[in-house]
Amino acid sequence: MDQAILVKEQITAGVELVRKVNAVMPISAAFWLKETDVPGWYLFIASDALENADPRKGYRIVREAVDAMNDGGIDLFQVKVIPSSNPFARAAREIVHGSTRTSPHWLGPTPFGDRLVEGACIYPANVLDPVPS
Repeated sequence: MDQAILVKEQITAGVELVRKVNAVMPISAAFWLKETDVPGWYLFIASDALENADPRKGYRIVREAVDAMNDGGIDLFQVKVIPSSNPFARAAREIVHGSTRTSPHWLGPTPFGDRLVEGACIYPANVLDPVPS
């Protein structure tokens, strides 16, 4: 798979992963990001639980969620966990705040957070809502 292209399967798998992680560690923002100076797209998961905490806690939760997905289409190494105070997380929350969209917010080359990015796919707030049992 060409890592310069974010495909529908990755976006869909990201929703599943975000929901699994959110059930264990509340998430404040989730988004795919293609940074200008980094090859490939990465799924960023932001949480207040990671403020002043060892990020390994977040990666353990993500690894367990990825392992629970049957060939979910996401490689653990495509995921970055960040605290909610991260500039990327703040920028993503600003975009979805107050929005009623149920589909991802797409951005082309643009300033995002504290730098210029090639693209972003920001999950809407409903992805972070608990899934009814």
